Amino acid sequence: MTAQIGQPLISVVMPAYNQAAYIHEAIASVLSQTHLNLQLIIIDNYSTDHTKEIVDSFHDKRIKYYKFHNHGVIASARNHGVSKCDGEYLAFIDSDDVWDPLKLEQQIPHMKDVSFVSSSFKSIGDISESGHYLDSILDGEYQDFDYDEVALENPVITSSALILRNTFLLAEGFDEDQSFRFIEDWELWLRLAYWGPIRVLNKPLVQYRIYHKPCRDLRDVRKRALRIFDKHHHLGILNSKLEKKARGNCCISIGNAFLEVGDYQGSVFYLKGLLYSCGVRNKIRAIVGLLLFVMPKFIRTSVVRKVHQLNHILT
Repeated sequence: MTAQIGQPLISVVMPAYNQAAYIHEAIASVLSQTHLNLQLIIIDNYSTDHTKEIVDSFHDKRIKYYKFHNHGVIASARNHGVSKCDGEYLAFIDSDDVWDPLKLEQQIPHMKDVSFVSSSFKSIGDISESGHYLDSILDGEYQDFDYDEVALENPVITSSALILRNTFLLAEGFDEDQSFRFIEDWELWLRLAYWGPIRVLNKPLVQYRIYHKPCRDLRDVRKRALRIFDKHHHLGILNSKLEKKARGNCCISIGNAFLEVGDYQGSVFYLKGLLYSCGVRNKIRAIVGLLLFVMPKFIRTSVVRKVHQLNHILT
């Protein structure tokens, strides 16, 4: 098949490292897009498995494959991938995620109205996220998020984003500082939301794979998010009222991560969340978290999932 006349070129950036188990499905989902005018830029962090052999099994001229040492900073791999792109638009997909065939086609018409376009998702893998907060807040065909809303919660998974390349370059891409590792996407979305709203389509156009990653401690990831507010305070684009509310919301999220593993240090973050939070709902979330910490472990474990579902509803 050939691209239809007038279709803009979309460059898709896929970082990869030892994802031989999943990357074939990820690549196939990109090449199966109904929007045919695309290129797939694969940035391989010198995988030691069969990743390259799987890439080579696709005989498609739209694929470009590069090896690049990202030193554990995926933001660096994504930015390097963008430097190899020719498209008017940029999209990103992780090498273990899967796109719906209509993903790009359905996002393109919305690009003229907003800073960039994203979508809802379905979770696949070992961990269920059926209670993800997007399930409860999205209503209608799409929802637009402004800077204040993005500061309170990240509404975008990276594999769903579609952005004008010029906009990405003007924003100077993902922050490669080690302190933003694992949260560099949220920080970029927040900078872009300062320029204009982010549109999230109420369609699960991405299958987002969620599974246990031994190298990633969710407690550390959630704590790193506080550095986003430090940066945006320094940039002068985060007012004091929103910063207090965002930090409170974030502290409760950190408390939840500690609660999941029974780490009592998380109670400190629930207390901070109670102190910083302005709304009654967030204060309730903090109080519930604190109460769970004083419950016996066998009771606490059985009700944590229900509390998370309550937290999503109250967000």
